[in-house]
Amino acid sequence: MKRIAILLTALFLATPLTAQYVSFYVQHPQQTWKYGTGTINNATVVLRPHGAFLQCDLYLLFSAKGLNFSSADSVEVQLNFPLPAGAAVTDLWLWVDQQTAGPSSTAGPHQHLKDRSGDDPAFRPLTKTGSSSYSLRVYPLPGDATRRVMILM
Repeated sequence: MKRIAILLTALFLATPLTAQYVSFYVQHPQQTWKYGTGTINNATVVLRPHGAFLQCDLYLLFSAKGLNFSSADSVEVQLNFPLPAGAAVTDLWLWVDQQTAGPSSTAGPHQHLKDRSGDDPAFRPLTKTGSSSYSLRVYPLPGDATRRVMILM
């Protein structure tokens, strides 16, 4: 069983990279010339059997490490990624100050988070951009801090 899980993880992670384009960058929303490739400080994949399917939880810890942003800068993480055919995102969670702020929350630790249009990112941080591609935007990310997300597939 452990070998099967490792093989499935390898196939899951390799398929999007060869099939479609992945982009990841961090940008200052008011000073658009300030941007660069972001850093994923930590990535954890958790695979769980779910009936006849396999549920995949992807935990990512984003930062603007090495891009010379300060704590006064509020930057936006922009991650565009594909999924293998038949896969779909079923949920998304954001962490704010060590607390989760999931899409079912109506108030709580994520109240101060907004995307650049003023919408609450717990309701629209992830957009389906194609039949198997997605765009994730997380704002604000303090220029010298990290932001954790969990994507359930």
